[in-house]
Amino acid sequence: AGAVFAAVRWTTLRCRWHAQGRRWCVLRVTRWGAAALRGAMADQRASDGDGALEPSQAPPPSSSPPKVWIDFAEQLVPLILAGRKRATTRWRVPELQPESMPVAATATSAGSAVARLTVTSVAKITVDQLRTDEELARIEDMASGEALFQLLTKFYPDLLTCEGTEQLTVVHFELVEALEPSQPVQPAATDLVL
Repeated sequence: AGAVFAAVRWTTLRCRWHAQGRRWCVLRVTRWGAAALRGAMADQRASDGDGALEPSQAPPPSSSPPKVWIDFAEQLVPLILAGRKRATTRWRVPELQPESMPVAATATSAGSAVARLTVTSVAKITVDQLRTDEELARIEDMASGEALFQLLTKFYPDLLTCEGTEQLTVVHFELVEALEPSQPVQPAATDLVL
């Protein structure tokens, strides 16, 4: 049940091949608990036979770009607010398109908004490059590339066993302003969560 909830929490839209209708359908997943999700999926499967939403039920396309949310571990927030951490390295996250830079973003931690950021650039780097990139380590307020790699393995344990050519995403940002502690935030289904 925990794995189902984790997948639901971070996945908002998915495409699925509807075999009977021979077409792609969009599944919209909301942030429900595992029991409610199983019940809703059973109800949907009973109504249409396979759980896929009809195209008429898919959310309408938005003319505005999605909001960007970047979630940080609580121990990193003071570094961001002090302007010492100006990048974040992520593995297997949704892609931000470089041509859309700069992009406004909201930094979150423990479910609350903590800062407004401007994403200035996005770059790809391999695991091997990261481990020796002292400049990136400095921008992320780490002592060395190897120290940065060790920190990342706390968030992504599978990095320890992946190939050195595995691609990571580096998101460079600037602090716009710190935010007062807020009520829990909930990104919309169309928002991009890193």
